[in-house]
Amino acid sequence: MVKDEAYYNSLDKRTKEYKDYTKGYKKESEGLGDTLEKVFEKTGIKKVVEWMSDGKDCGCDKRKAILNEKFRYNPECLVKSEYDYLIEYNKRHNPKSFSGEDVRKLLNIHHRVLRKRPKVCVNCNSGVRVMNEVVDNLNKLLEEYEG
Repeated sequence: MVKDEAYYNSLDKRTKEYKDYTKGYKKESEGLGDTLEKVFEKTGIKKVVEWMSDGKDCGCDKRKAILNEKFRYNPECLVKSEYDYLIEYNKRHNPKSFSGEDVRKLLNIHHRVLRKRPKVCVNCNSGVRVMNEVVDNLNKLLEEYEG
């Protein structure tokens, strides 16, 4: 069902008609920005900000987009070259050592897909532990592709 935006905007959100119209059509939050927007709407903070900004752009949409980008709930999809690299990497993976090139590629894939950038110390044993966690996270994604 395609919603008529003018009709939707004309409804009083306190009425049964509005609740019936929107039932089952709640948009899933893409990230933290969407979640915060929902909280601010429910608590009335959004209306106060709109009232205080006197119709001027308060920057909420820009902040929401930034937060959604940095704290995304659903991972991005792997591209074919990343998928192929991970398959090839898993065939030769040694959990006790990582080459500099593998560290760079794995961290780049991890960051792009999961939006997380773990700190890796290349001079200590905790770096190997962190890299093994990165590989485990990426292998969970691979299982979803193959499953």
